[in-house]
Amino acid sequence: MTSAENQARYDERMPILCQLAGLATLGLSLEPLIGPIKLRLDECYSSKDCYLLEERLHWVIVGGESSNTGHNRKIRPMHPKWVRDLRDECVDARIAFFFKQWGDWGPEIVSRPTSRRCEWVTPDGSRYSPMAADAAGILDDDTPDVVSMVQAGKETTGNELDGRTWTQFPDSPQLEVTQCQSSAGSPP
Repeated sequence: MTSAENQARYDERMPILCQLAGLATLGLSLEPLIGPIKLRLDECYSSKDCYLLEERLHWVIVGGESSNTGHNRKIRPMHPKWVRDLRDECVDARIAFFFKQWGDWGPEIVSRPTSRRCEWVTPDGSRYSPMAADAAGILDDDTPDVVSMVQAGKETTGNELDGRTWTQFPDSPQLEVTQCQSSAGSPP
């Protein structure tokens, strides 16, 4: 198991994880997720013993950032699109997907808005107060996937995604590993 919080850390750590052959369960803990991550399951991550990640990865755990000290202003919201994209990649590849929590911030519909702090968040992670969002024009129809997030605490935001929980565990470990082949027919 290794962790990554954004694409840069994922790209840095995947080659190392993929060199660990023979693990019973190969997993990723993508928490706190503070940026989008594309798993790129069909790529090879090591020049020696190149394996397709889709054939080796068993489990992906995703969670948002949280604090045990109340509503910390430094805690960053996690955009729902990041979670959905990871879930969809896992479902398509038949990899167990476990959505642990939204963290301190949750989508407004999940968080049952109160007088808590609210921000508009874009898919690239940019954050706007409600007044700044309106002034910047990010709420226009030509700006897709802008969501209202509420800092309500992890106890309130929960772990529902699109009306259900995702708490899958890996089945028995995959023992067969498929080597990817270069165009010459041998591992790169």
